[in-house]
Amino acid sequence: MNIAAIFASGTGSRMNSGLPKQFLTVCGKPIIIICIENFIKNKNIDEIVVAIPEKHIDFTSDLIKGSFCRNTNIHVICGGDVRNETLVKAVSFTKENFKTDGDTIFLTHDGVRPFINDRIIDENIKAAREYGACTTAIPAVDTIFESEKGDFAEAALSRETLYHVQTPQTFNFNLLCKFLSRTDKKELEKMTDACSIFLQNGYKIKLVTGDRQNIKITHFDDLSVAEAFYKLRIES
Repeated sequence: MNIAAIFASGTGSRMNSGLPKQFLTVCGKPIIIICIENFIKNKNIDEIVVAIPEKHIDFTSDLIKGSFCRNTNIHVICGGDVRNETLVKAVSFTKENFKTDGDTIFLTHDGVRPFINDRIIDENIKAAREYGACTTAIPAVDTIFESEKGDFAEAALSRETLYHVQTPQTFNFNLLCKFLSRTDKKELEKMTDACSIFLQNGYKIKLVTGDRQNIKITHFDDLSVAEAFYKLRIES
Protein backbone atom coordinates (compact mmCIF):
# COMPACT_ATOMS: atom_id res chain seq x y z
CA MET A 1 0.00 0.00 0.00
CA ASN A 2 1.18 3.51 -0.89
CA ILE A 3 -0.25 6.36 1.17
CA ALA A 4 0.15 10.05 0.32
CA ALA A 5 -0.07 12.45 3.26
CA ILE A 6 -0.60 16.02 2.09
CA PHE A 7 0.32 18.58 4.73
CA ALA A 8 -1.88 21.67 4.39
CA SER A 9 -2.43 22.73 7.99
CA GLY A 10 -0.53 26.02 7.77
CA THR A 11 -2.30 29.33 8.37
CA GLY A 12 -0.57 31.20 5.54
CA SER A 13 0.64 34.02 7.80
CA ARG A 14 3.36 35.08 5.34
CA MET A 15 0.71 35.70 2.70
CA ASN A 16 -1.28 37.96 5.04
CA SER A 17 -4.33 37.24 2.90
CA GLY A 18 -6.84 36.31 5.58
CA LEU A 19 -7.14 32.87 4.01
CA PRO A 20 -4.62 30.02 4.28
CA LYS A 21 -2.59 29.92 1.07
CA GLN A 22 -3.63 26.34 0.27
CA PHE A 23 -7.12 27.71 -0.45
CA LEU A 24 -6.01 30.53 -2.73
CA THR A 25 -6.65 29.91 -6.40
CA VAL A 26 -4.43 29.38 -9.42
CA CYS A 27 -6.34 29.91 -12.68
CA GLY A 28 -9.56 29.77 -10.68
CA LYS A 29 -8.81 26.45 -8.93
CA PRO A 30 -7.80 26.10 -5.23
CA ILE A 31 -4.15 25.19 -4.79
CA ILE A 32 -4.99 22.26 -2.51
CA ILE A 33 -7.34 20.78 -5.15
CA ILE A 34 -4.64 20.99 -7.86
CA CYS A 35 -2.26 19.25 -5.47
CA ILE A 36 -4.69 16.44 -4.61
CA GLU A 37 -5.52 15.90 -8.31
CA ASN A 38 -1.96 14.84 -9.03
CA PHE A 39 -2.08 12.07 -6.43
CA ILE A 40 -5.56 10.89 -7.47
CA LYS A 41 -4.35 10.50 -11.06
CA ASN A 42 -1.30 8.47 -10.06
CA LYS A 43 -2.04 4.75 -10.37
CA ASN A 44 0.40 3.85 -7.57
CA ILE A 45 -1.33 5.86 -4.82
CA ASP A 46 -3.89 3.88 -2.80
CA GLU A 47 -4.96 6.33 -0.08
CA ILE A 48 -4.66 10.10 0.40
CA VAL A 49 -4.64 11.82 3.80
CA VAL A 50 -5.07 15.60 3.78
CA ALA A 51 -4.14 17.44 6.98
CA ILE A 52 -5.97 20.77 7.38
CA PRO A 53 -6.41 23.41 10.14
CA GLU A 54 -9.29 22.34 12.37
CA LYS A 55 -11.51 25.31 11.54
CA HIS A 56 -11.22 24.58 7.80
CA ILE A 57 -12.00 20.85 7.87
CA ASP A 58 -15.64 21.20 6.78
CA PHE A 59 -14.70 23.77 4.13
CA THR A 60 -12.01 21.45 2.75
CA SER A 61 -14.32 18.42 2.80
CA ASP A 62 -16.87 20.37 0.77
CA LEU A 63 -14.19 21.46 -1.71
CA ILE A 64 -13.08 17.87 -2.16
CA LYS A 65 -16.63 16.56 -2.56
CA GLY A 66 -17.31 19.21 -5.17
CA SER A 67 -14.15 18.33 -7.10
CA PHE A 68 -13.97 14.54 -6.65
CA CYS A 69 -17.56 13.54 -5.88
CA ARG A 70 -17.05 9.80 -6.38
CA ASN A 71 -13.66 9.46 -4.74
CA THR A 72 -13.63 7.63 -1.41
CA ASN A 73 -9.90 7.33 -0.77
CA ILE A 74 -9.37 10.97 0.30
CA HIS A 75 -9.41 11.44 4.07
CA VAL A 76 -9.42 14.90 5.69
CA ILE A 77 -7.91 15.15 9.18
CA CYS A 78 -6.94 17.90 11.59
CA GLY A 79 -3.27 18.83 11.23
CA GLY A 80 -0.90 20.25 13.82
CA ASP A 81 0.54 23.68 14.52
CA VAL A 82 3.96 22.66 13.17
CA ARG A 83 5.03 20.25 10.45
CA ASN A 84 6.15 17.33 12.59
CA GLU A 85 3.05 17.56 14.76
CA THR A 86 1.07 17.13 11.55
CA LEU A 87 3.32 14.19 10.66
CA VAL A 88 2.54 12.48 13.97
CA LYS A 89 -1.21 12.98 13.46
CA ALA A 90 -1.08 11.63 9.89
CA VAL A 91 0.90 8.59 11.03
CA SER A 92 -1.56 7.93 13.87
CA PHE A 93 -4.51 8.19 11.48
CA THR A 94 -2.80 5.77 9.10
CA LYS A 95 -2.20 3.22 11.86
CA GLU A 96 -5.80 3.41 13.03
CA ASN A 97 -7.52 3.30 9.63
CA PHE A 98 -5.42 1.32 7.16
CA LYS A 99 -3.97 -2.17 7.10
CA THR A 100 -0.26 -1.42 6.86
CA ASP A 101 2.60 -3.89 6.64
CA GLY A 102 6.34 -3.97 6.08
CA ASP A 103 5.90 -2.90 2.46
CA THR A 104 3.72 0.14 3.14
CA ILE A 105 5.14 3.36 1.70
CA PHE A 106 4.27 6.74 3.22
CA LEU A 107 4.71 9.87 1.09
CA THR A 108 4.63 13.31 2.75
CA HIS A 109 3.98 16.32 0.52
CA ASP A 110 3.44 20.06 0.93
CA GLY A 111 -0.14 21.04 0.16
CA VAL A 112 1.15 24.23 -1.46
CA ARG A 113 3.35 22.41 -3.99
CA PRO A 114 0.65 21.89 -6.62
CA PHE A 115 2.88 20.89 -9.54
CA ILE A 116 4.08 17.51 -8.38
CA ASN A 117 4.13 15.00 -11.26
CA ASP A 118 3.91 11.25 -11.85
CA ARG A 119 7.63 10.86 -12.47
CA ILE A 120 8.54 12.32 -9.06
CA ILE A 121 5.84 10.33 -7.24
CA ASP A 122 6.84 7.04 -8.89
CA GLU A 123 10.56 7.58 -8.29
CA ASN A 124 9.88 8.41 -4.64
CA ILE A 125 7.96 5.17 -4.17
CA LYS A 126 10.69 3.15 -5.88
CA ALA A 127 13.49 4.78 -3.86
CA ALA A 128 11.66 4.36 -0.55
CA ARG A 129 11.11 0.68 -1.30
CA GLU A 130 14.79 0.20 -2.05
CA TYR A 131 16.43 2.51 0.50
CA GLY A 132 13.80 3.05 3.22
CA ALA A 133 13.83 6.84 2.99
CA CYS A 134 14.15 9.46 0.28
CA THR A 135 13.59 13.12 -0.38
CA THR A 136 12.96 15.07 -3.56
CA ALA A 137 15.69 17.65 -4.23
CA ILE A 138 17.29 19.75 -6.95
CA PRO A 139 20.93 20.92 -7.15
CA ALA A 140 21.61 24.43 -5.88
CA VAL A 141 22.32 26.83 -8.75
CA ASP A 142 23.00 30.00 -6.74
CA THR A 143 26.02 30.76 -4.61
CA ILE A 144 25.04 30.39 -0.96
CA PHE A 145 26.64 32.46 1.79
CA GLU A 146 26.69 31.58 5.46
CA SER A 147 25.99 34.40 7.92
CA GLU A 148 25.43 33.87 11.63
CA LYS A 149 23.61 37.18 12.27
CA GLY A 150 22.43 38.02 8.77
CA ASP A 151 24.45 41.21 8.39
CA PHE A 152 27.76 40.06 6.84
CA ALA A 153 28.70 37.07 4.70
CA GLU A 154 31.13 34.89 6.62
CA ALA A 155 31.61 31.93 4.29
CA ALA A 156 30.72 30.84 0.78
CA LEU A 157 29.44 27.28 0.68
CA SER A 158 30.24 24.98 -2.20
CA ARG A 159 27.06 24.72 -4.26
CA GLU A 160 28.37 21.54 -5.89
CA THR A 161 27.44 19.69 -2.69
CA LEU A 162 24.23 21.59 -1.85
CA TYR A 163 20.64 20.76 -2.77
CA HIS A 164 17.31 22.53 -2.45
CA VAL A 165 14.90 20.15 -0.74
CA GLN A 166 11.41 19.77 -2.16
CA THR A 167 8.69 17.25 -1.40
CA PRO A 168 7.58 14.47 -1.45
CA GLN A 169 9.71 13.00 1.30
CA THR A 170 8.91 9.32 1.33
CA PHE A 171 9.51 6.48 3.78
CA ASN A 172 8.98 2.86 4.63
CA PHE A 173 6.06 3.29 7.03
CA ASN A 174 7.30 0.79 9.62
CA LEU A 175 10.71 2.45 9.74
CA LEU A 176 9.10 5.87 10.12
CA CYS A 177 6.99 4.63 13.04
CA LYS A 178 10.04 3.02 14.63
CA PHE A 179 12.12 6.21 14.49
CA LEU A 180 9.20 8.39 15.60
CA SER A 181 8.82 6.23 18.70
CA ARG A 182 12.45 7.00 19.59
CA THR A 183 12.02 10.76 19.19
CA ASP A 184 10.54 12.87 21.98
CA LYS A 185 8.34 15.93 21.50
CA LYS A 186 11.13 18.47 22.15
CA GLU A 187 13.38 16.83 19.57
CA LEU A 188 10.56 16.80 17.02
CA GLU A 189 9.92 20.52 17.54
CA LYS A 190 13.53 21.30 16.60
CA MET A 191 13.41 19.26 13.40
CA THR A 192 12.17 20.88 10.20
CA ASP A 193 11.08 17.70 8.41
CA ALA A 194 10.71 13.94 8.67
CA CYS A 195 14.07 13.26 7.03
CA SER A 196 15.75 14.81 10.07
CA ILE A 197 14.28 12.00 12.17
CA PHE A 198 15.97 9.41 9.95
CA LEU A 199 19.26 11.32 9.87
CA GLN A 200 19.28 11.49 13.66
CA ASN A 201 19.07 7.71 13.69
CA GLY A 202 22.07 7.38 11.38
CA TYR A 203 19.97 6.60 8.32
CA LYS A 204 20.96 7.82 4.87
CA ILE A 205 18.39 9.65 2.75
CA LYS A 206 18.27 8.81 -0.96
CA LEU A 207 17.93 11.85 -3.22
CA VAL A 208 15.26 11.81 -5.93
CA THR A 209 15.62 14.40 -8.66
CA GLY A 210 12.92 17.05 -8.36
CA ASP A 211 11.64 19.59 -10.85
CA ARG A 212 11.98 23.37 -11.00
CA GLN A 213 8.22 23.63 -11.50
CA ASN A 214 7.65 21.80 -8.22
CA ILE A 215 7.58 25.13 -6.39
CA LYS A 216 6.25 25.86 -2.92
CA ILE A 217 3.80 28.74 -2.99
CA THR A 218 4.86 30.92 -0.08
CA HIS A 219 4.53 34.58 -1.12
CA PHE A 220 2.08 36.43 -3.35
CA ASP A 221 4.72 36.69 -6.10
CA ASP A 222 4.69 32.89 -6.28
CA LEU A 223 1.06 32.95 -7.43
CA SER A 224 2.03 34.66 -10.69
CA VAL A 225 4.66 31.99 -11.34
CA ALA A 226 2.14 29.28 -10.46
CA GLU A 227 -0.39 30.72 -12.90
CA ALA A 228 2.20 30.54 -15.69
CA PHE A 229 3.16 26.96 -14.82
CA TYR A 230 -0.47 25.86 -14.64
CA LYS A 231 -1.27 27.35 -18.05
CA LEU A 232 1.75 25.53 -19.53
CA ARG A 233 0.55 22.30 -17.98
CA ILE A 234 -2.97 22.75 -19.45
CA GLU A 235 -1.57 23.56 -22.88
CA SER A 236 0.69 20.52 -22.92
